[in-house]
Amino acid sequence: LMGGARTLTAASIVLLACASSQTLTHAATLRAQEPLVKSAAPLSADVPDGGYGGLGYARAGFGKGYTRDAASPIEAVQALIARVGLDPTDFTLSSLAQTADGLDTMQLAGDSGSGKVVLRGSSGVALASCLNWYLNEWCNTTYDWNTYNLTVPTPLPLPPTKGTDVRPRAVKWGYYMNVCTMGYSLVFNTWDYWEKQIDWMAMNGINLPLAFVGQEWIWVEVFKEYGLTWDDLASFFTGPAFLPWYRMGNIRGWAGAGLNPSAERKWTEERGQFQKKILARMRGLGMTAVLSSFSGHIPKALADKNPGAKIRRSPNWGNMPTDYNTETIHHANYASVYMLDPHDALFTELGNKFVAKMAD
Repeated sequence: LMGGARTLTAASIVLLACASSQTLTHAATLRAQEPLVKSAAPLSADVPDGGYGGLGYARAGFGKGYTRDAASPIEAVQALIARVGLDPTDFTLSSLAQTADGLDTMQLAGDSGSGKVVLRGSSGVALASCLNWYLNEWCNTTYDWNTYNLTVPTPLPLPPTKGTDVRPRAVKWGYYMNVCTMGYSLVFNTWDYWEKQIDWMAMNGINLPLAFVGQEWIWVEVFKEYGLTWDDLASFFTGPAFLPWYRMGNIRGWAGAGLNPSAERKWTEERGQFQKKILARMRGLGMTAVLSSFSGHIPKALADKNPGAKIRRSPNWGNMPTDYNTETIHHANYASVYMLDPHDALFTELGNKFVAKMAD
């Protein structure tokens, strides 16, 4: 893998999703989870497979009317070069064919006439990885996720004029992050951090990143169709730092909406919009974002409205408190989550509605 990021096979991705309680419904296959946000100005539908300039955008859903923040992989990586503190005019970017079995490729060269470094790649991620290869091997520096700073020599050293050997990816997909990563402090990080982190992903060959931000906003919209209000969800959503454990069906309501309903509602809506920005950048670089699906845990209010559904209460995970003497918290029982049986028709219905709403 370009840049040395850890990898998983497609089969492992599905197993990981199931093991982390982010179960895939039959409507949410890996292919269906590629780009899900519509563009205000849809692209031409007749873009051939392989996408723009032969750089593979179509396989990530580009050309089908989905939002991205760059018109081409070359434009996306030129912007990345500027964001990491380099001068885009010092580089020439061009396309490269994939391998016969569909793996991305990259190559470095130097243009002695113009004095420019030539980056060649078969996708946005391949071009960004090619830049990272150049920084590591020719400039003895790296764009690390501690400082996000670069120190490079002047003038920039040139790779061989004839070009290096073409370097293919070791595997097709480079997966990154897990369910719990989206809690802790990451949940509070701003766009300034996220765009640096996404650039780092691309430079390290990651093309299949987890993108779980803002999914609660989608659930609010789905539950509205069943007559649930924000007050009904006060005992369901946790506070921001604990969202991974709510999403895995471990707990409900802990430090959540009941403490400050108006602030939590505003934050949830803002994170939904923030996710669109994250996805546009990921897709601009040619990444396929891994989105969430339905794993079966539901609000108490929905269980009350569907007495005929097959619903069980989970055991008390982590010995969570079962009562909390604060009047603003409703149905304060942080464990014993309401779990909908996957064989119940309501399970499939909710899963399909969630995926459809995300696609909108």
